[in-house]
Amino acid sequence: MSDARIVVIGGGIAGMATAAELANDFEVTVVEQEFQPGYHSTGRSAAVLHLAFENDVVHRLTRMAEPFYRSPPDGFELLAEPIDHIAFDTQENHMLVESFVDNWIDRCPWLTLLDSNELHSRAPLLSEHNVAGALDSRSMRLHVDAILQGFRRLFIEKGGTFHSSRRVVGIERRLSDWRLDTDQTEPIEADLLVNAAGAWADEIAAIAGIKKIGLQPKRRTGVIVDPKFDYSRHPMCYRASGGIYLKPEGPLLMISPADATDSPPCDAQPEELDVAIVIDTLNRCTKLEVERPVNTWAGLRSFVPDGQPVIGFDPMDDRFFWVAALGGFGIQTAPAYSKIAASAITNPQGGDLDLVSADELAPDRYMSNV
Repeated sequence: MSDARIVVIGGGIAGMATAAELANDFEVTVVEQEFQPGYHSTGRSAAVLHLAFENDVVHRLTRMAEPFYRSPPDGFELLAEPIDHIAFDTQENHMLVESFVDNWIDRCPWLTLLDSNELHSRAPLLSEHNVAGALDSRSMRLHVDAILQGFRRLFIEKGGTFHSSRRVVGIERRLSDWRLDTDQTEPIEADLLVNAAGAWADEIAAIAGIKKIGLQPKRRTGVIVDPKFDYSRHPMCYRASGGIYLKPEGPLLMISPADATDSPPCDAQPEELDVAIVIDTLNRCTKLEVERPVNTWAGLRSFVPDGQPVIGFDPMDDRFFWVAALGGFGIQTAPAYSKIAASAITNPQGGDLDLVSADELAPDRYMSNV
């Protein structure tokens, strides 16, 4: 594969980070259907790094990625800054906060239970009926555009080619390579395809004649509100029983109902009902009396049934590589899985990388059941 021509389909964080790693050793082209990279899920992320998040595989990938964000390599600007992260709830649901800590404390020993006074001292926005809290002091606020543009600059500096506004309309598997047809350019030839198409990854696989992995995009709603006071130093907070999280965005607040509504791949848009519900929930959980949003949006987070990423060669075609199913953790884990992907492609017999085994991420781990 030393002289391979690689085409990465998808210019979001998954595709761009992977392409930047691959450009060390290969001729790499990124094909993105939108006019700019990161238009869909990447650009609509809550943009926070949590180590106590999702599942153990995601946790270990995040551990691998954390040093990159704390001490960015040359060519990257400031990518992250600390932000306290608090799980909260009422007395009725205090056991949910405690079980969160119990579940993660061995892997995240810095987690701390807060009594009611400590909770309100650290999170003064919360209403008095919230009395249970758990503090994660090791989370970070991520600067998504700086991260994405840093990987893009690195990719271009290494000689990579980026095509935007190029929707893939046909993929032909030939004897030893691929031919891609797009709606804007001449056909593109590739020895290896990397499918990093986000919510569209299964659709790209189908066009290429590859079996789908059972990817399910899920819509998540984001809302910006004006609290009429500067809470820029307030911690990010989420309710352990679900239904809301909130995070400062400068002097404003970003809130979300933490929804996960099944959706086809699309340019996701918020539902008015979801926006109304989360504003009502905000007013009940905090001391605020917000009437209307400043801005709203929605994005897609795509999962396979076990909630873990799919990174690796397709079991039926060793020239088709998956970087998919990155849920709501694609940005925080990008420095890790991009290296895993590049290592697997550069040296398929090279074995596991650091904290995560190849088998845990492999596309064939459950495909027989899809």
